[in-house]
Amino acid sequence: MAFNLRSQTPIKQEKPSRIRKAYEKAVTPVYGALSDMEESVNTKLGNPLDKAGIFADEYTKKNKGNWVESDKVRHGAAGMYAKDAISKKLGGGILGKAAGVIGSNILGVGHEISSFNTDHGYLSGAAEGAKDIANNFIGSLSNSKNLYSNIKKYGNSGMSEATKKERTADMKAEQKVKSLKK
Repeated sequence: MAFNLRSQTPIKQEKPSRIRKAYEKAVTPVYGALSDMEESVNTKLGNPLDKAGIFADEYTKKNKGNWVESDKVRHGAAGMYAKDAISKKLGGGILGKAAGVIGSNILGVGHEISSFNTDHGYLSGAAEGAKDIANNFIGSLSNSKNLYSNIKKYGNSGMSEATKKERTADMKAEQKVKSLKK
């Protein structure tokens, strides 16, 4: 998975400032290396990120397309699957589970650093990342039987209002394109 800075919806393209261009030039190599490392670790652990995506997609289908809530479910599931994979690699038991929780959260923080979203400002990106890390932590303490309830009770949406609006606009545009194709 090659690194690519998130782009704004085509509806809201803005010309990047000099500061933004300098930031992107400075961080792209770092983010690229982190993204490559994340993909390698993900593969070695049996693809917990892919499993989390499937888990969140199933949640979205069961909940009438509630993709906003599925974001926190996806992060929680990633924490749970990464914890389980690390624990399994270490033979399970108390020490394996503890290492799984710790390792899962280290990987979650690494993921948020490698996919830092600055589309709506640095503070908004930091807030989104912190919320996603919290959901990962909740997932790392959960299992498949209690993940939904733990996320519902303790989790929070990692998306800022600006990101929600942007994704809603993207979805409406996609639906319009689909209806025109019919």
